[in-house]
Amino acid sequence: MSAAALPVDRSASHGVPRVLVRLVALGALAAFGAQAWAGMVRPDADDRMLGAAALGVALAALALVAERLPRLLRAAVLVGAPLAALPLAILLAGVPLHLLDLESWGELGSGLGQGIQALPGLNVPYRGVDEWNRVAMLLGGTLAAIVGILVACWPRGDGRYGRPLLGIVLLLVLSAVPAVQLDVELPWLEGVAFALLLGAALWAERLAPSEAPLAGIVVLAAALLALAVAPRLDGTDPWLDYESIAQSLGERGTSSFSWDHAYGPLDWPRDGREVLRVGAKTGSYWKATTLTEFDGRRWVDTAPEGVEDDPAAEAPQQRWIEDLRVSVRNLRTRQFVSAGTTLRIDRSPRDLEPGAPGSFVTTGRPLRRGHAYLARAYVPRPRRRELVAAGADYPSALTPYLSMRLPRSVGGPMAIDPATQAPDPNGPAARVVFSSFDDARPALGYVSGEGFGERVGTEWVEGSAYARIHALTRRLREQSATPYQFAAAVQGHLSRGFTYSETPSRAEVPLDTFLFRDKSGYCQQFSGAMTLMLRMGGVPARVAAGFSPGTLDEARGEYVVRDFDAHSWVEAYFPGYGWIPFDPTPAVAPARAQLPAIGLNAEEVADEETGTASRSRGSERAQDPQQLGRGAADAGSGTPLALMVLGALALLAALAGAVYLVLAARWRRRYGPEAAAAELARALRRTRRAARPDATLSQVEETLRWSPNAAAYVRTVRAARYGFGGGAPTREQRRALRRELASGLGLRGRLRALRALPPF
Repeated sequence: MSAAALPVDRSASHGVPRVLVRLVALGALAAFGAQAWAGMVRPDADDRMLGAAALGVALAALALVAERLPRLLRAAVLVGAPLAALPLAILLAGVPLHLLDLESWGELGSGLGQGIQALPGLNVPYRGVDEWNRVAMLLGGTLAAIVGILVACWPRGDGRYGRPLLGIVLLLVLSAVPAVQLDVELPWLEGVAFALLLGAALWAERLAPSEAPLAGIVVLAAALLALAVAPRLDGTDPWLDYESIAQSLGERGTSSFSWDHAYGPLDWPRDGREVLRVGAKTGSYWKATTLTEFDGRRWVDTAPEGVEDDPAAEAPQQRWIEDLRVSVRNLRTRQFVSAGTTLRIDRSPRDLEPGAPGSFVTTGRPLRRGHAYLARAYVPRPRRRELVAAGADYPSALTPYLSMRLPRSVGGPMAIDPATQAPDPNGPAARVVFSSFDDARPALGYVSGEGFGERVGTEWVEGSAYARIHALTRRLREQSATPYQFAAAVQGHLSRGFTYSETPSRAEVPLDTFLFRDKSGYCQQFSGAMTLMLRMGGVPARVAAGFSPGTLDEARGEYVVRDFDAHSWVEAYFPGYGWIPFDPTPAVAPARAQLPAIGLNAEEVADEETGTASRSRGSERAQDPQQLGRGAADAGSGTPLALMVLGALALLAALAGAVYLVLAARWRRRYGPEAAAAELARALRRTRRAARPDATLSQVEETLRWSPNAAAYVRTVRAARYGFGGGAPTREQRRALRRELASGLGLRGRLRALRALPPF
């Protein structure tokens, strides 16, 4: 090449020894990040995560060796090795070996899809119970370790190897996210180790052996300085409340439900969106809450006066206690959905407290997509003949479940002011308490509270808007010898002449209108009417709200619950067995499509002769909820993983950009005209605009004659290089040259030009 030829920068061309130094440094950084990532997701998986780092080093080394093979064999190795390593990476993430079988790919894909979909809403450190969420997070860390090493060291075919900066950024995510979230015993020592490893990854390959000791001293000094500064920067208040941001973003596309009865047109979500997955051996109604108070018009989630917590009454028989694993999908709720009477919630992602009888709620923020927990519930499944013989010896704690509010607006009595003995329009509504089923005077009741006169409570009901319902209840009650026969009679009445409709008419007294005029409604009307009639007839009852069983995913032993499975049903109390579900809603309702298979209706509870209940059981391969999430501590609130990763990437990108700009500016100032000429050569090569090897600066200038400012840039560089003066190119000239280099190359071309000629 002639003296005036365009200079060629060969600083980016590295031999194999330098790549090996890079590979060793990146392998150490990947191992450090991998074990930190395992501690954030599953502490007992650190050996497998270290195996992922080793796998990445092995694949990169194999690719370097393949550079010396014949062309076809080299291509086969470079393509085949990563494909062959993919199953091993999946196994390292914790996927069971049997799922790699071709017949199990559907189950594998479903599980991984579920876990990946949940990632934006997961908190870290992750101590939840959904195993697929954990597998997805471990797989992400495994792939980051492997891909980071390969991206940084993979042969590019032109004598250069990989994209070191991009590979380092991927590996830094493995360390940066756990560093923020994990509490370690010696955080400062880990910080120093991380700084040394990062320094080695960035600069080790560029150092001559004689420069290594000085470089180590510089990095160590910087780490010690950071030890002194870090405590002052580590405040108690966040600079940015990214958790709130992540929560608001994660709520898009999720469903939420108001369980109080409204009796207007159905406004629940009906998009077919998956809201829950429940790991259980037997299908059940999945209950969110109970509506225990009838306020004179509708059933609401407010406990009636006098309700006492009686564990013996709620769960009288140990044989029907079941363990469930619940994964929240596209749902936002404060209620912990379970089955029957919930006794305990374990590994909760939120703080919790008792809610409505037989349920729990969060104390603050709601559950959302990606959350999971274990529930222990009492789900009785007695035979029909057992319920017939159960009798009516109800515990005294259940008396409130025989009551209803009777406000003045529906014809109830007006309270009397004790001081003036005058009617008090602002006084409390009367509460009518009906006698128990075994009372000698059927359907007799009384008004609780003072100031309502001495009239018998049922007389007040008979003079109110609920007179017709009370009369119907008395007829059915008088025809029944046992509480079970009475419950079956009420349910049977609602099955004759009533139709299902999601657009019922509105009314002042909705349940009376439903029973005697419209005879059309959806689950709220049917369950609300039956519960009220059971109470009037002396059987303790309450409304349950939540979801029907959904559909069984046999491969995974989970019930898939969608938004159209939202439902409301009845729970009646039977001594010795507890709260038993009854469902008067017609079977054509979407939420009841699966119910005939699990035998929960009064006429389907069990077969009289065989005594065997008709149940839909999960696959034999269903996972035991108590075995899930092994090695994990109790869950607490954490930080959204997606925001942590994005934040780490953004911070690293900003730091890398700042370092690049500073170093590039120093390079220009230090090396002057020769450096400017070398920069021009690199810019031409990076944007694929390189001239022929013997091209001179004058010839390059000629190719840019259509852009005077771009041509002036080259002319200024040429003049400075050969001592003709002219100074440095202006910003306008630099901008013009960048524009010409990117012309016609699209977005990628513009990015290449910006990297080649940064605006400093």
